[in-house]
Amino acid sequence: TYGGSEMDAAFSITQTFDSAFVVSGYTQSSNGDIHNFQGQDDYWILKIDQNGDTLWSKTFGGSYYDQATSVIQCKDSSLLIAGYTRSTDGDIHTNHGYNDGFVINLSMNGDTNWTHCYGGYHDDWLTDIKQTSDSGFIFSGYSYSSDGDLNENNGDRDFWILKTGKEPYPYSISECEPSTISVFPNPTTDIINIKYNTDSPYRIFSIDGIELKSGQLDTEHTV
Repeated sequence: TYGGSEMDAAFSITQTFDSAFVVSGYTQSSNGDIHNFQGQDDYWILKIDQNGDTLWSKTFGGSYYDQATSVIQCKDSSLLIAGYTRSTDGDIHTNHGYNDGFVINLSMNGDTNWTHCYGGYHDDWLTDIKQTSDSGFIFSGYSYSSDGDLNENNGDRDFWILKTGKEPYPYSISECEPSTISVFPNPTTDIINIKYNTDSPYRIFSIDGIELKSGQLDTEHTV
């Protein structure tokens, strides 16, 4: 086991190219395996070898709530960690308001390459990451915001999909409430048909996150 005298939790683990493991989560401890605790909850990133021995342990965040929900190793060997922050100090520089999605890129040694916040005025969380074929990243999460990095909100909490390039800047952000939707054929190079259970605006993006077309969608529409 790993941690300190307070509450500590692990949410995600990935095996690295050097056959070690990196774990992401949060800590409320300031002792034991925890160093440089900043307050409330901190991101806690732990790297261990195949025997479970600690290679390094890092915390990130500010004086409020910060929790890391997902970690991956990137094609360039760096580590990408996503989660959320409610802090406006410490390692947090651009919080848009309340909770923001918070992304950190680390070296294999746990040194910070860059950090970035995504979100709007209300509560926004990032919960998972995948690297895409263009070497960018796609994140999933949920949001209550309709400003800042968010285009709109369909009511209460929406699911949130964020696509970025290799650098920490979004190509596009979209969110949807759960609804019956049918898109065919997908993918396509010509005509696409969309069936939707209510009138709604639509936006179509390429795999690179470039907006190709937008408009108002009725119950069945061909674009």
